[in-house]
Amino acid sequence: MITRLKSAMDITEPLRTDGYCHLRGFFGPAEIERVESDIFAVVCGLSASLGAASPAAFRPGAVDRAVVELVRRFPQAQGVLYDRLQQMPSLLAFPAMDNILALAAAGLGSERVGVWPRTQLRMDLPQDAVNLIRWHNDYMYNRGTAASLTFWFPLVDAVPEMGPLMFARGSHLLALEPVRTGGPERFDYDLPREIVEGLDVVTPPAARGDLVVFHSRLWHSGQLNRSSDRARLSGLFRLQDLNTVEVSTPHE
Repeated sequence: MITRLKSAMDITEPLRTDGYCHLRGFFGPAEIERVESDIFAVVCGLSASLGAASPAAFRPGAVDRAVVELVRRFPQAQGVLYDRLQQMPSLLAFPAMDNILALAAAGLGSERVGVWPRTQLRMDLPQDAVNLIRWHNDYMYNRGTAASLTFWFPLVDAVPEMGPLMFARGSHLLALEPVRTGGPERFDYDLPREIVEGLDVVTPPAARGDLVVFHSRLWHSGQLNRSSDRARLSGLFRLQDLNTVEVSTPHE
């Protein structure tokens, strides 16, 4: 793990050994505020569509409160809100940033990179157990190629009660088998407790503007957001080496 980059190549060693790299303050305030402003615009637009007054004012670093309040007042709007947040131009622009592409090229060892399956804004609402994703690695759910890096960046400070991500350092080098949880989660895989207890689990104190880059086979887990009025909003996308994409033929 490193905190400041001298060059994009600095991420190669942490990715090789730890499986992830936490870059503090990678994005400038203006880059994050642009996304927050778009989120606020979606919330205000949906409020108007529902015949309700807009939130009082836009506050950088606290736009998640407006998201939570809208869903609380209009639960039926949650799906529409989520879908609209995925298509914000400011969010979709992140994978094309020059500094992001330089990190991907260094980490993957390839200039031929592509997004798979999509750019996403996660909206982890208070006490939302259904959308909680427990211990997993991204290759399990996305496939395409193991030569893939996830770029994850919080849009609000991920304080403990909001359930920051947990990473099992070096677990991308291990052969681990998940089990079904039998719980309410939409993605109901997890690692057995006895396996997790043997892992080197870390919880980076990710702040608004940080970037965490991690390997597609690194095991990580969300946590339940136990706050009452905050949503853990985060952007993420995966960049893959197009030279190694898994292509099957119809008969396979």
